[in-house]
Amino acid sequence: MFCVRLGKLVGLLLLPLALLDRAVDPGFPRVNATINGQKFDLFIADTPERQAYGFKNRDVGRREAMLFRFSREGVKTFWMKGTRTPLDIIFLDRNFTVTSVERNARPCRLICELYLGRGKYVLELRGGVADELAIEPGRKVRLDYYKK
Repeated sequence: MFCVRLGKLVGLLLLPLALLDRAVDPGFPRVNATINGQKFDLFIADTPERQAYGFKNRDVGRREAMLFRFSREGVKTFWMKGTRTPLDIIFLDRNFTVTSVERNARPCRLICELYLGRGKYVLELRGGVADELAIEPGRKVRLDYYKK
């Protein structure tokens, strides 16, 4: 009897953590984009809710990308909690010049590594795609997009 009550108590205590991990997909504007000459389906993360959710709970295709737009340039911190696919995280300044690249950032569940970089924009691609597009610090990323 004691074990059952203790189990229920532990379950109730952990419930808020489980609910936090099941945040509702905020919906993303999607546009057709060309990144360094390659076509992508680009998700725009332009609100704090969209930026917090990111690519959580989805498999990212080779031609899918997410652009995080921030109001100010500065140090940005990212993690991979709840993602399913390794990602390349590209930090860009206001002119879309690459300031740093985190390649193949690994998904995590409980203990997560933090990825820091300086920029006004952050571009996420499926892991390995940054190499295919020759994305390196100091180089500009050519990004053209238009609404579907």
